[in-house]
Amino acid sequence: MKNPADVKERLSVGHRLPDLAHVAQEIDRQPARAGIRTRKRASVKRAISIIWHIAPLLISLLRDWQRFLIFGGPRDFSQEQHRSRAIRIREKIEHLGTLFIKVGQVLSSRGDLFPKIYIDELSLLQDAIVPLPGQQVRLILEREYGEPLTRMFDSFSDQALAAASIGQVHRAVFRGQDVVIKFLRPGVEERLRADFLIARWILNIFADRLGLWQAKIISSVVSEVRNVLFEEIDYEQERVNAETLRRTLADRSDVIIPAVVPELCSARVVAFDYHPGTKISRIAELQAQGFDFDKLMHRLVGLYARMIFIDGVYHADPHPGNIYITNDGKIVLLDFGIVRHLSQQTRDHLIELVLAALRGDVDTVVERLYQIGLIKPEADRSKVREIVLKIADLHFRGLATRTRMEEVAHILLSSFEEVPIQVPAELVYIFRCLSMLEGLGTRYKPGWNMVADGAPAIRAALGQYIVRTRGIWETVLELFRLAFNRLFGL
Repeated sequence: MKNPADVKERLSVGHRLPDLAHVAQEIDRQPARAGIRTRKRASVKRAISIIWHIAPLLISLLRDWQRFLIFGGPRDFSQEQHRSRAIRIREKIEHLGTLFIKVGQVLSSRGDLFPKIYIDELSLLQDAIVPLPGQQVRLILEREYGEPLTRMFDSFSDQALAAASIGQVHRAVFRGQDVVIKFLRPGVEERLRADFLIARWILNIFADRLGLWQAKIISSVVSEVRNVLFEEIDYEQERVNAETLRRTLADRSDVIIPAVVPELCSARVVAFDYHPGTKISRIAELQAQGFDFDKLMHRLVGLYARMIFIDGVYHADPHPGNIYITNDGKIVLLDFGIVRHLSQQTRDHLIELVLAALRGDVDTVVERLYQIGLIKPEADRSKVREIVLKIADLHFRGLATRTRMEEVAHILLSSFEEVPIQVPAELVYIFRCLSMLEGLGTRYKPGWNMVADGAPAIRAALGQYIVRTRGIWETVLELFRLAFNRLFGL
């Protein structure tokens, strides 16, 4: 625990905090359409709004952590008080908008940073706001297209299909074809730039000036989320991503990647053909339609295993709102702002790692962890082997996902000094995808996990790799070994 005197030292004249004017000047350097004075007023107003909403909560947390001598010792809160505060934090984050919501969603998977009651509440974060009215939507799109919508479309629905703080989606009929139109909300780029600078300014206080290690981790999350968000608002790249995935999965008749409608696309608008369906998270509705959710999860996990390990290009944002099931059981993927690629070498190492894990070959697992860069070269192999055995045991004990993740986090954190772990940039989104898919599985069945429950689908997808690289007899032998291990729980 930091000495309060150290905190006072950090806040002395020699460690002066940046002021809001400095933040406003940084924002002024960013490209924007508005004039400098208008931008400066808007940025200061936005900074004040953010601080107004989160400062009381941050000060309350600081008091809990005994970071200020003047506030006295840390307080003991009941579970109900913690729950009430967690709800307030979620509501404040949702009010602040896109950047903060995305950061909260990422942090909801970090059971090592915050108590479970806060993590559970963060997992409920939704980026949903009141849609722009139809008349305003028409003006925005007519300005973008340069002509009235009544001339362009057979019909256009003023009712939004979906609305978030970045963009909004509407249905239309174009030359007899049902389509969806997604457009960027006005001013979203400037708002994201301003929010990032303000968030960085606030975190700078808590990380560098007050020495809070949690703030340093959150700061890195904010930077990564910023990069992702600016990818998500690059609609020209989203169009390229969608076309790439559509070509890659053209042989899958059970998977739909909506076709781009190029005549309706621009830098701020992207359009696809429309495919109705049910969100995969609406489990009761899908079951009422006669779908077996186990089989749906098997197909979905198999699809992602194929994209990641075989094709080397994958949809990297599989949250429930981006996955639909059609009436005839096809999987529809939506929103292609985040698509990632994997090199052949990385795929080969990952596949060997997964195959070794599935057949219980601990020594090969350890070797592949070094090869893909998850473990630094100087780490003690015997310690790494010990950690692998502990984590493997957790995956097959049938623990609830949250409990298991907390146990894994505890094992990794307690071993970090002896076994320095790193996550190569190529693998960040793979872990994110697997975590999101596992979260979807646990909505259906508590305790569902990727290793035990997703293994059959992964094996089936990796069979293609074994055939391609080893020949038929080695393929039969490998699949037999995997089936034998699964059958006898080895």
